[in-house]
Amino acid sequence: MSDAPDYYVISDANEKVLSLIEKLRHDSPHLKIEMNMDSASFSAQFKRADKSGAAFALILGTNELAENKITVKNLKSGEQKTIGVEELRNV
Repeated sequence: MSDAPDYYVISDANEKVLSLIEKLRHDSPHLKIEMNMDSASFSAQFKRADKSGAAFALILGTNELAENKITVKNLKSGEQKTIGVEELRNV
């Protein structure tokens, strides 16, 4: 079993996403979710996500949060899509 997280959270609104991450962890306890709480740029956070070995990045900027959306990026293929937060459990 790998120690790599399933999801690496990238955000510029760290405090606002904590409740969302907690809900996701509660709903899907088998998932490994990682997030760095410093105020690094998105570019630096993507580098950390790649280095972590995570399969997906969950991108939660202030715009996504305002629209109750989340962008899911496959870190292997580079494909990404924006979905409703409630759809995340189906990804």
